[in-house]
Amino acid sequence: MRDRIDLSHPRRRLLKVLTAAATLPFLQACGSLAANLPANRNNLSRFTDGSDLSIKVFNALKSSPFTSLVNVHIRSIENEIIISGFVDEESDFYNVDQVARAVDGVQVVLMEVIVR
Repeated sequence: MRDRIDLSHPRRRLLKVLTAAATLPFLQACGSLAANLPANRNNLSRFTDGSDLSIKVFNALKSSPFTSLVNVHIRSIENEIIISGFVDEESDFYNVDQVARAVDGVQVVLMEVIVR
C-alpha cells in the first residue's frame, strides 16, 4: 500500500504555493481571452471562416443545371464568397455568379474565374 504524502511538511507547502503562483498568470490570460469573445452567440460568425457557407454555395452550384460542369474552387470569409477556377463559356461565368448570389447568407461574391 502506498504511503500517504504529508502535505503539512514545509517543503510540500512551499511547492503548493509556488505551483499556484506559477499557474496564476495562465489562468488570468484565459480569463482575458474569454472576455474578448462576443457575448451574443450570433456574433460568433465573425470569428469563423464561413466554411458552412462555402458548402452551401458548392451544393447550389452542383445541383444547378446551368453550372454542373464548371471547375471552380470556393472559399469564404464571413459572408463573402470567393470563387476561383475555370469555365468553358462566358454564360457559365454569369451563371456561377448568379447561383452563388442566390444562396442565403451570401452578401458579396468575388469572381476570380477565367473563361477558357
